[in-house]
Amino acid sequence: EQSIATDNTAPFSITWTGTAAFVAPQVQIRAVATDDLGRPAEASIVIGIDPNQPPTVSLVSPATEAQPFLSAYRWNQNIYAIGQTLRLQANVQDANLNVQRVEFRRRSFGADGGSPTEHLLGTVPASAGAQASFTLDRPVDTSWFTGGLHQIYATAVDALGASTTSQTAPIAVVPAPPTPSRSR
Repeated sequence: EQSIATDNTAPFSITWTGTAAFVAPQVQIRAVATDDLGRPAEASIVIGIDPNQPPTVSLVSPATEAQPFLSAYRWNQNIYAIGQTLRLQANVQDANLNVQRVEFRRRSFGADGGSPTEHLLGTVPASAGAQASFTLDRPVDTSWFTGGLHQIYATAVDALGASTTSQTAPIAVVPAPPTPSRSR
């Protein structure tokens, strides 16, 4: 049992907003009043708590494809040269209106077939609202050139810590084209 509040002034009311500690489907609220002689009287009510629903997130850019991971090479899509800017964009919806942030990540697969590595590309904080679009522009630098392929994805996190991860988008990183030189 936890005390929510005390009010010693008529008309004896409080405003309560449930927190993450109240995630049970039902909570019993009990009010105790004490008269001027110290005699208590109480009343209670059981209320239903709508559990937190995680946000939904979809990656808009780079494009996600239902094709095999090698589609970046096969279809000449999502290929980025070192030095280019990669626009990361995700659409997020949350029934509880409490998205906190969107994290954009890169999963790298080396040419040697070793274990994938995860890299945080950036975090975009949210403003209040049921849905939003989050954008992060990130330059592709030489650390991305591992000779392998990458997957880009977004994770939306709400105020209570619930999170959802988007589908991945395959990308390939290639060396920057050579700079033309002047010949005489």
